[in-house]
Amino acid sequence: MAVKRKSVTTPATCVYLGPNIPGGALQTNQVFRGGLPPWCEDWFGKIPEIRELFVPVEELGNMRKKIKEPGTNESRLFSVVARALQEVK
Repeated sequence: MAVKRKSVTTPATCVYLGPNIPGGALQTNQVFRGGLPPWCEDWFGKIPEIRELFVPVEELGNMRKKIKEPGTNESRLFSVVARALQEVK
């Protein structure tokens, strides 16, 4: 019997939980419906970890807790993106 795997796609409605990007390109808690706009790909190329900070609405509360909890992968991702943004400007 074949094992079904979830496809890795952006959910129809998701929220960005990373740090604000200068110039207003992305803001913390910004909601996207119907997928992400094409210009997000530019940021994924500059800072690949940023992709991990887009979460389905259903996971919003859990992800917020994990970002604030030191030592979690989510907290590390937030820090990596914040440091990278200081260099990218």
